[in-house]
Order: sequence, then structure tokens, then C-alpha cells
Amino acid sequence: MAKERNFDFLDYLILLVKNKKSLLILTFITIILSYGAIYLFVGEKFDSTAIIVPSDQDQLGGFSSLLKSFSSLPVGLGNPGKGTSVDFYITLIYSRSNLEKVAKEFNLIKVYNLKSMEKTLKQLSKNIFAEETKEGAFEITVRADDPNSAAKMTNFIVDELNKRVIDLNVRKSHENKMFLEERQNEIRKNLRIAEDSLKLFQETTRFFEPGGQIKATIEAYSKLESDLATKQIEFSVMEKIMGENSPAVKNAKIALNELSDKIIYIKEGKEKGSLILPIANLPKEATSYYRYYREVEILNKMLEFVVPLYEQAKFEEQKDIPILQIIDYATPPEKRAFPQRIVLSLLITMIIMFLYLIFLLLKEVLSQTENPKLLLIKREIFKFSSRG
Repeated sequence: MAKERNFDFLDYLILLVKNKKSLLILTFITIILSYGAIYLFVGEKFDSTAIIVPSDQDQLGGFSSLLKSFSSLPVGLGNPGKGTSVDFYITLIYSRSNLEKVAKEFNLIKVYNLKSMEKTLKQLSKNIFAEETKEGAFEITVRADDPNSAAKMTNFIVDELNKRVIDLNVRKSHENKMFLEERQNEIRKNLRIAEDSLKLFQETTRFFEPGGQIKATIEAYSKLESDLATKQIEFSVMEKIMGENSPAVKNAKIALNELSDKIIYIKEGKEKGSLILPIANLPKEATSYYRYYREVEILNKMLEFVVPLYEQAKFEEQKDIPILQIIDYATPPEKRAFPQRIVLSLLITMIIMFLYLIFLLLKEVLSQTENPKLLLIKREIFKFSSRG
């Protein structure tokens, strides 16, 4: 069998030199034709961008300022970050209801030359770009066929986003207000019952106030359980606002359980060095007094916590001022974003040249080969070309 000669670097270089004229002509023609085709047949697209800064309060029904104070308490629930707002904005922007408003406002079925709303919405979603920047801002960009349309659509989306956030914020505040109003009424009712029960116990037993270490023990236990009840209210409010799957709520639940276990541990007298008497060591009348007194103290603490939240919710329910902090409204861009004609024409030229070089290489190999299989392929190709 005849030995085939392998191509080395010089062979490739010779191949290029031999065909330099055709390569240069093909390169020049391809660049001109591809650029002209892109110019004539590929429509221009323009990007217009608006920049906003996420607000921490928009999703929480105006409770962000109060929730920040939770972190100073034993069961700190923390403050939700900006990432939550960004995800919230993206969800609203790409929601079907929002896309339909944009499509109808700018008659995009006609603009995109499509026959169905479904296809129009898919095309529109591809032309909207919403993302968080490295600096922590939030950018909304819309791509359209002309600069003015791109700017108008972007600003329309920003305005609609602001309206939706305000509407959802007010609705959330109303839900929070109703929830807190119910809790407040329940606490007030139970507090009246607890106060009446304590008064009745004192009048019946003539046991008005314990003294010494028993008094200190009762007050210490009452404070611990009042703190626990306050944390339970915090937890229920936070769970209502942020949802049970929030990491902050999950952490708060763990801390709440730890505090509850610690109080039980102290009551059972297992806390070393504690000056507080175990519950079992208290006299019978002191234990009964403690239970009534504790209930009053707990309900008072709960009421102190809920009332400011309720008043805040009433205020937020009536507030409909714009929430989004808009840094830059969209303006008509001066330069197109797509297509980049030179880049695309060079890319097309590179692909054409690569294919042409493969053709030249195959032609050279077939012209010099003694391999019977390659010779057979060569004959068949020529037969096919002659028949054509």
C-alpha cells in the first residue's frame, strides 16, 4: 500500500501562499456583501435603560423600621436584605399581567407583526432586561426598533412597577392591620379577664403581695415569661409578613425554642448559682398569686408590643406615595444596541474563510493522494459534477 505523506506547517503555509489571491478577493467580497446584507435586511434595535434603587419597605407593608428594632431583642429577627426586593421587582416586571399592559399600550402585536398575544408576550419578555448591578442598584432595559419607543416603554414599565408596588404595599398593610387589630382585641379582652381574676384572688385570700425572696422570684419568673410571650408575638408577626420559609423566621423559631427551654430549666431549679427559687418550692398561695400576676404581666407586655405595630399599620394603609427611588429615567439612546455590523460581518467572513480553507485542503489532499479509497471518492465527485 502506498504511503501517505502527512501535511506539516510548511505545507499549510505553501497552500495559503499559492491561494493568496483568491483568499484576499474572497475576504474582501465577503466583508462587503455580509455588511451590506446586514445593513439592508437586519433591523436596528435600540436599548434604553432606567435605574432605580430597591427599597427595603416595599414588600413588608411599611414595617421595615419596626422590624429593624427586633434585632436588639433576645430573639432578633433581623432585617430582610435588598435581594428580596430585586426578586420581587423581577417577578412583577415579567408577570403576564404587566407584559399584557405593555403590549396593549404600545400595540406590540402590530409592531412585532405577530398574530397572537401569546407570541407577542414571549417576544416582549425577550426584549426586557432586568437585573441588579454590582453597585446594588436595579436596571430595567427595553429593546425596541426606535430610540423613542425604547425609552417610552422603559419608563412605562417603571411607572407600572411603582403602581403595582404601592398597590401591593397598601393591600399588605391592610392585611397586617386586620391581623394586628384582631390580636390587639384578643389581648385586651384576656387582660381584663386576668386583672379581674387577680383582683378576685386577692379579695378572697387576702394575699395581696408576697415579700422577700418569694416576691423577687415571682417578679423574675413573670419578666422571663413576659419576654417569651413578646418574642412569640414577634415571631407570629414576622411569620405573617415574611412567610414561614424565610431564613430569618426559621432562625427566630430556633432561638424562641431555646429561650423557652431555658425558662423551663430555671423553673425546675437546674440553673446553678441562681437566686431564683424553683416553682415547686413556692408556698401554695404564692404559687397561685404568681399564676394570676404572671398572666397580667404577660398580657401587658404583649399589648405594649402590638399597639405600636397596629398604629403603624393604620398609617401605612393610607400611604400611597411613590416608593421606588428612581435614579435615572430612560432617555432615547443615540446609538443602536444591535446589530454590530462590523463585528457580525467579520464573524461571517471568518466562517466563510474557514470553510474555504477546508475546501482548499481537501482539494490539495485529493490531488496528491494515492490512497485507493480517496481516489474512488475523487472519481465519484467528478462523476457527480459532470452529470450535474
